[in-house]
Amino acid sequence: MVMAMRLLEMQPQKPGSVVECGCYKGGASVNLSLVCRIVGRRFKIYDSFEGLPPVSEGDYVAEDAFKDGFIPGIYEGKLEEVKKNIEQYGAIDVCQFHKGWFENTLPKHKGKIALVFIDVDFCSSLHDCLLNLWPNMTNRGFLYMDEYRAVPYCSVFYSEKYWDKYFNEDPPGLIGIGTGVQVGNFFTSPGKGKGLGGGPSLNSPQSVAFTMKGSRAKWDYYPDEILSNGEEIDVVKESA
Repeated sequence: MVMAMRLLEMQPQKPGSVVECGCYKGGASVNLSLVCRIVGRRFKIYDSFEGLPPVSEGDYVAEDAFKDGFIPGIYEGKLEEVKKNIEQYGAIDVCQFHKGWFENTLPKHKGKIALVFIDVDFCSSLHDCLLNLWPNMTNRGFLYMDEYRAVPYCSVFYSEKYWDKYFNEDPPGLIGIGTGVQVGNFFTSPGKGKGLGGGPSLNSPQSVAFTMKGSRAKWDYYPDEILSNGEEIDVVKESA
C-alpha cells in the first residue's frame, strides 16, 4: 500500500519504470503490476528464478544466513510459476522479466527508474542492485527495502565511505530502518527475527523502509571545529 500510494502520487509526466529485484513466487509482483497498469508505467522484474545465490566471500549476512539454513536455491520461484501467478491475479501486460543473477542482468538495465523495490537478502546482491540501478533512478525517485529490520544490513544507506567510493555523493539515509514505515505492522525494537532485540513483537513485520534519490544523510555539525566568528578550523588529533 505504501508503494502503491507513492506511485499514485507521482505526476504522470515523471519518467521512469518500476523495478523489482527479488520476486520469489510473485506476491508483491502481482500487486505492483496492477498499480503499474493504473499509472501507465512499465514493470521490470529481476530475479534468478533459481532461489538465493551461493555465498560470496566476505558477505557476512549471507554467511550467517547459510548457518541458519538459507542454503543456495532456497526461496526459488520458477519463472513460469511467477508468470502464471501474475497472469491470474495481476497485470502481465505491463511486465518484463529478466532472468539471471543480478551481477549479470542488472548491468544491462536500460531506462530511467521512478521506483524500485528490493528484497534480495544478501549484501552482495544489495550491492549489485545499488551499483547498477541507483544511477538510473530519476531525481526524487524512490527505493524501497524489504529487509528494514536488519539494521547492520541497511546501514549501507548511511555509509559515507560506500557512497563516496561508488557514487561520489553523500549517503541518502533510509526512512524506517529497524521498524519499517508505520502502517500497522511493526516490532517494538530493532534487531532480527521475531521479537526484535529479544523483546516481544506487537505484530507481524509487514512493512518497508525507503530512501529517495537526492536526499542526504550526512552529519556536518562539529561544534569544536567552529570558532566564535563562525569560521571553521581544522582539528588535528594526535594518533595514540
